[in-house]
Amino acid sequence: MASRDTRFRGTLFLGSKPMGLRCLEAIYDCAPETLVGVQTMDDSGDTRSVLARFSAFCEERDIPLTLVRSRRDSEAHLRTVQFDLAVVCGWYWIISADILRQPSRGFVGVHNSLLPAYQGAAPVVWAMLNREPEIGASLYALTDKVDCGEVYARTSVDVSEEDYIGDVLARLEPKCAEMVGDRYPRLIEGSARSESQDLTQATYACRRTPDHGRIQWTWPMKDVYDFIRAQSKPYPGAYAHYSGRRMTIWRARPFGTAWYGTPGQIARVSRDGVHIVCGDHQAIVLERIQLQGEPEADAQQIIQIAGPMLLE
Repeated sequence: MASRDTRFRGTLFLGSKPMGLRCLEAIYDCAPETLVGVQTMDDSGDTRSVLARFSAFCEERDIPLTLVRSRRDSEAHLRTVQFDLAVVCGWYWIISADILRQPSRGFVGVHNSLLPAYQGAAPVVWAMLNREPEIGASLYALTDKVDCGEVYARTSVDVSEEDYIGDVLARLEPKCAEMVGDRYPRLIEGSARSESQDLTQATYACRRTPDHGRIQWTWPMKDVYDFIRAQSKPYPGAYAHYSGRRMTIWRARPFGTAWYGTPGQIARVSRDGVHIVCGDHQAIVLERIQLQGEPEADAQQIIQIAGPMLLE
């Protein structure tokens, strides 16, 4: 365990989501006496929220927890707390430059990419859509330029063609927590080494919304399959419309043999799933789907008849 510098006023943690909680746990396991508080956001409407677990973790360990509902609330609270280091993971608001200058050891954040690649929003989703064979996370210094600060450490996991985004996150989260725990003693001492990003190699990722998940059945089957994998749980999911209702596709697999028909056509319904024709005359088999407002189910329980009907 790291010994606490008597001049060090402590660490404030800002975070949300499962990876944020894993990183908070790593800091606590490493040096619990350094934590002066936790700030988390009210993300209860997000499918990825672990707000109740954040609350329970802090309550059980007597760590002051502040729940904020806006960027303004967050920064108002930050101006009232004395701390020399902030660790940020799972945060979705820009932090003002004057706040970033407040602690002597700065703000250190986790970004879910191998910086300088995929600076910006939804990096894991974009990396999977681009069929990256490796997806990672970086521990870096927050600056007034988004995701451009010096990097303290990186970690990564391999990605197979069968992995869904939930599989990738399940492997990446513990590695990310290990990375944070490993560097934390040197961060509070102010002795952690870092390296500048080569910004000539930077790539950028735009924010995504649930509406960006609509499938185009004219795409090649592999593109449809990767689109589904990259946005499945814990994200809102890729979707189409069936009989005028929004239908989220949580699980699917390639069929592997040519199937001629109109893109989006329901070609076969069997015990193994529902076969849908894609734009390259290949079929994808829907396995688990969910109509809006109804429970998730096997695809053949919801779509029971093949024929000329098209998914839209």
